[in-house]
Amino acid sequence: MNAKHTPIAGFRIMRPMSKRRRPMNGHRPVRLSENLRCLDAIITRELHHSLARIMRKSALEHDARAAAIPRPLRAPFNVGRIDLSKCQLPIITDAEAEAMARRETLMHFGQDPDS
Repeated sequence: MNAKHTPIAGFRIMRPMSKRRRPMNGHRPVRLSENLRCLDAIITRELHHSLARIMRKSALEHDARAAAIPRPLRAPFNVGRIDLSKCQLPIITDAEAEAMARRETLMHFGQDPDS
């Protein structure tokens, strides 16, 4: 070894900056899986746009046909006679409401509500 390349104990000789490997930021090789994924994304987007275009066109045609045909009159649903006594909620006092709530709370926490 000559004086230029004599190793120094404990040190590693580094390559010159011009010969070091640079990361390939813009010119890296593209993988096949990446190409397939991009191709799938492009095809999916184009299919979606073409389907949306077809759906808009058919919706406009459907609306035009529907406007030309008059809608049939809807017959009202006959519910019969309504019993008003069954339509009213029972009237309870504040004390009754508090007692019911206290009973449900005690039952919820596993305590005996009747004690």
